[in-house]
Amino acid sequence: MTTTYRILGVINLQTKKSKNTSPPIKQKVYTYLRDKIVKGELKGGDFIEEEVITHEMGFSRTPVREAFLKLEAERFIDLIPRKGARVRQVTGSEIINIYETRRLIEEHAATRICVEGIPVPEKMMELHHAMVECYEAKKEDLRAVDFYKHIFMDIG
Repeated sequence: MTTTYRILGVINLQTKKSKNTSPPIKQKVYTYLRDKIVKGELKGGDFIEEEVITHEMGFSRTPVREAFLKLEAERFIDLIPRKGARVRQVTGSEIINIYETRRLIEEHAATRICVEGIPVPEKMMELHHAMVECYEAKKEDLRAVDFYKHIFMDIG
């Protein structure tokens, strides 16, 4: 796409807008580091050096610093001035808080679905029916139902 600017009514200046749709470099660095942390390739307590990441990814220090700031804001890492960053160790109380929060949100969502009659995806109904079958059969081991497969892979 070309844009023409008229300057002082005399000079026409044309610029071309890039159609580059790739994410900004800082987003690439952020995603790269976050994925390594989530997958356990970088564990709690591991040190991340800014310089190592710049060489590993081939980017300047600025997008690495910006990615570090975002990761710190999301509590994936702790920044250490003039040193780099350390991957945060998740505490037991944080895990409990996460699951309690999730339980409240899911309970609220389930209540709204029931009260307001909101339609649910077919895969979610299949999961519900499998849970009811387990309950009615008085099965102690609900692990027979592959919850994560249904929830995360099938429903999205």
